[in-house]
Amino acid sequence: MLSFKNLFEILKKSIEWEKNLYDLYEVAEIGVKNEESKSVISGLLKKQKVKLDILKNIDPKAFSLDKWVRYVSDYKDDEIIPKKEIKSDSTPKEILKLIFEYEEKIKTFYSSILRVL
Repeated sequence: MLSFKNLFEILKKSIEWEKNLYDLYEVAEIGVKNEESKSVISGLLKKQKVKLDILKNIDPKAFSLDKWVRYVSDYKDDEIIPKKEIKSDSTPKEILKLIFEYEEKIKTFYSSILRVL
């Protein structure tokens, strides 16, 4: 479904999704047993922290984020963030495939915002 969204709301939702991914990586880093998989998760966690820090430091007022954007796709959180998909015995290939799928979904959402701005 398409709707109108305030850019500030979009930023808040983006931070929420990126935080959820960060939390997922944190839990996966603890739960995954394969050392190679742990290394993959550790790298993803570091990368995610940088993205999250950047988003959190955006000052919405500096960019006039009170603007309304129309034709923004609605996404449910469970369509974006993987739920219980990474298991303790997941291989690095399985982890990366899953993460790639969900990062592509987030990228698609971000791209749709850019197209209507």
